[in-house]
Amino acid sequence: YDYVAPKRFDVVVFRYPEDAKTNYIKRLIGLPGETVSIAGGDIWTSRDAAEPTIARKPTAKLRAMLQCVHDSRHESAELAQAGWPSRWADWAAPGTAPGWSSADGGRSWAVRAAGAASATLRYRHFMPTSDDWEELGAGGRVDGELSLIDDFQPYNAMATRSHWVGDLAVEARLENQGDAGTVTLDLVEAGRRHEARIDLSTGGVELVSSSLGGPAPKAVTKLRGRGAWTVLFANVDDELSLFVDGRRIVFDQPTTWAAPIGSAEAAKPVRDEPRPGVDTATDLAPAGVTASGATIGLSGVRVLRDIFYIGADGISAVGGMIEKPRLDFPLEADQFFVLGDNSAASKDSRLWLEGHHVDRNLIVGKALTIFWPHAWYPSWAVPVRFRVRGNPIELRLPSWPNFGRMGPVR
Repeated sequence: YDYVAPKRFDVVVFRYPEDAKTNYIKRLIGLPGETVSIAGGDIWTSRDAAEPTIARKPTAKLRAMLQCVHDSRHESAELAQAGWPSRWADWAAPGTAPGWSSADGGRSWAVRAAGAASATLRYRHFMPTSDDWEELGAGGRVDGELSLIDDFQPYNAMATRSHWVGDLAVEARLENQGDAGTVTLDLVEAGRRHEARIDLSTGGVELVSSSLGGPAPKAVTKLRGRGAWTVLFANVDDELSLFVDGRRIVFDQPTTWAAPIGSAEAAKPVRDEPRPGVDTATDLAPAGVTASGATIGLSGVRVLRDIFYIGADGISAVGGMIEKPRLDFPLEADQFFVLGDNSAASKDSRLWLEGHHVDRNLIVGKALTIFWPHAWYPSWAVPVRFRVRGNPIELRLPSWPNFGRMGPVR
């Protein structure tokens, strides 16, 4: 940052304000002279007492910060054998012929919707608990309980209050085996449906949402005729976006909408029970793929969510976060606001005792590369314990770097 100014959503290294000898790494959220607000899991900013507006992520950050909720390539055969329901399901009405089918336990799906016929595949969130895994280990049956997508982090070894997340994305490898038809990707947030309708004969796409004012945004993609493409449709930060093979599609109309911060504070999920054959926009079945007059296959189907920033400004006597629907953090000149991506377990600007900011002179620089991630070691590795400056250190030998985690910090 000697030559360029820090940017919002950069990952930065800085000296911890409460102990300047310690380096911390967090994501930069607030810039000097603005007020940062946290509401509804999103970041809002304002200046000079103006109404806050939502802070939207640049394209690269949007994709990098999405967190995987479910990946069809990793369906559990053990859960399925014990009666666990498939998260993706054909949405044909009971008693009618199914449209979508899977020959590999839900890892991939196919449909042949001839003529004017259409078929929908929908996602329902079934999250196994520790009790379910114990029951499975004992040889019992596990039925699964339908739930909302929340901000659960599998590597948080602690109980935290969950928060419903409505900013979602759906991604799949789509193979078109015909020359015509349409495919529609849809996402539901707070009972409101957002759609990307793709004409497979022309490659044209149209975004349909009651949140968008004016004409429906349109664009042309390369999803035309027979072929295979990776498609991602996202509803993040009050903005719809579509990616084909990693490239963002540019539309002829804005794909954003302006909502007041109060709407984020008051937003609630719609919990209507999803029923196959019934077209209900419910947050209990928040993602879907519909084929009309098309023969297509789907693989590598993923549901992703945006980071949910928890509005907390203290820790209770029992160790839980003290949360509020909205928090405002004013920043002065040369002051920055930082947050951790793992919001439920991050000691960051929200929770510091001596101010909620990082002074410019404490910023070391931008984090660029992960060059030595946590090592892998076999189960029979031998622990080696020693001390460095009085601090206990434990290594396990033999071990080797996790090469798959090496790469740029995004």
